Amino acid sequence: MRSGFFRGSCRQRLIVARTRNVQHKIIGRPKVSIIILTKSYKLLRSCLDSIVSKTSYTNYEVIVVVNNTKRKENLQLKDRRLKYIYVAESFNFSRLNNLAVRYSSGAYLLFLNDDTQVVNYDWLEALLEQAQRRKVGAVGCRLVYPDGLLQHGGIVIGTKEIASHIRYDTNFYTGDIDVIRNCSAVTGACLMIKKSLFQEIGMFDECFPFSCNDIDLCLRLQEKGYLIVYTPYATLIHCESKTRGYENRSVGADEGKKLLLKKLGDLTVFNDPYYDTNLKVNRK
Repeated sequence: MRSGFFRGSCRQRLIVARTRNVQHKIIGRPKVSIIILTKSYKLLRSCLDSIVSKTSYTNYEVIVVVNNTKRKENLQLKDRRLKYIYVAESFNFSRLNNLAVRYSSGAYLLFLNDDTQVVNYDWLEALLEQAQRRKVGAVGCRLVYPDGLLQHGGIVIGTKEIASHIRYDTNFYTGDIDVIRNCSAVTGACLMIKKSLFQEIGMFDECFPFSCNDIDLCLRLQEKGYLIVYTPYATLIHCESKTRGYENRSVGADEGKKLLLKKLGDLTVFNDPYYDTNLKVNRK
């Protein structure tokens, strides 16, 4: 299949060696509401600066939820519309994001960690072109550590850990992380979804305050017949766990997994349809 434009609403681009990306035409200029939870202005500033300087898509707003900090500092996002919501209550990822959605005016929602930084300029278009597809429920990106190693290339469900990120030390077919593909779940550190669908599906389950809220959302979307899509054409640096710290993340992860098992049953016997059973997902 040759490069360039071809019949239909898609075009393809050759980005990664020996792979081709079918690039869907974005219909109209839908507004994207980027929702960021934070308690660290230092992390937030780096995140916002990267959004402003490395985002070619212009129709977006940023809603910042400042949680449990006495300090109030409005970081001006140049000429972009920026909303601050100050919430003085215990951290609950699901509840705070659900709250922020009420203040959003975009047709699409992008839940984004404050400890991320944009890498490529067309990252928002790459997510949006997939999210606007009728059968797609949620879209996730490629996340890398500051040293460039892969941190997230989709999520595999049905492992000893209940669910695991495909990352640099996971067994996977060479090239899988370089192509757009379906997967069982994507991380909430960077997740796009239609606002109407998010509300229809019941939003984030607030019983999951720290972790597994993204996996629960993705599984509920799949139950309704929607696809979960990973795209490497949106790449961000992720300083994992800086948002709430390793200790809170560890406790929250255990609690989230217990809740997920209670709600959905034994996921360790789940046969992930998007991961080859001949491969072992355990870390190398």
